[in-house]
Amino acid sequence: MKITKLKSVLALSLALCAGAIAGCGGGCAIFRGAPIATNADPVVVHAQRTREYALATFDAFLRWEKENRALLNDPGVKAAADNIRANYKKWDDDLGATIKAYQAIRSKENADKLDTALALMSQAIDIASRYFLTKTITPPKPPQ
Repeated sequence: MKITKLKSVLALSLALCAGAIAGCGGGCAIFRGAPIATNADPVVVHAQRTREYALATFDAFLRWEKENRALLNDPGVKAAADNIRANYKKWDDDLGATIKAYQAIRSKENADKLDTALALMSQAIDIASRYFLTKTITPPKPPQ
């Protein structure tokens, strides 16, 4: 039952995030995503939201993977989870530092570093989300 609930929460989160991205790009007239304050930099807001979304996604994925590790038969899921466990702190620290650097000096160099940090985080989010949403766990059959 926990697996279904976690998958439902992440699926809803992914749907809302996809809607927010489409809304921010002007593609959806009904859902425009959370408003951005008048004086806020949309690039910074997007980076901060991505950072928060990554934490929520990784938390749900890693909890699910840990609770079901014995039943998972895909080494890719375990490798992805172990990679996130080993590297998330660095990714988060790097993203936080690049956001601050970009806020301080909005140069092309700082924008490029922010793009790189966001791309890395987004790739990890995509991997975790894909495994989390597509892997089904077949419980072992009881002995007969």
